[in-house]
Amino acid sequence: YGSGAWGLADDSVRRLRVSSESKTVIIEDGHSTGARREQAANFLAAAVRLDHWELRTFSTTLSLAYVASGRVAAYSLFSISAVHAAAGSLLASEAGALLTDLQGNPWMIESDSLIASADAALHDELLKLAHDAETVRSHNM
Repeated sequence: YGSGAWGLADDSVRRLRVSSESKTVIIEDGHSTGARREQAANFLAAAVRLDHWELRTFSTTLSLAYVASGRVAAYSLFSISAVHAAAGSLLASEAGALLTDLQGNPWMIESDSLIASADAALHDELLKLAHDAETVRSHNM
């Protein structure tokens, strides 16, 4: 831990580094249910309305590797288990990504959600979106 992330490219080894240049954000509900699924829907709707990013969805492992390699700027997942995120989270973290849960707590193996992003400004924006999506959900109940 702490040695960086490395990948193979064109028959050579290169250090992986996150980047927010792609303007692509991956949003996945992660088979969330109930209130968390409603929060994911509100989050996605708000992200679409902002029109800041290219929005995509991929599998957890691919998404975190894409964050680590700088191919995408961020990944938000609303329901997660360690078996699907542990290796990718380590890779993304070693490449310089910021990782928290939806509440902004450091991502841990026990976390039930994930935001991984290339820089602090983007991370803060996504956390605010998650908070606002939660607020919308609680006001509609």
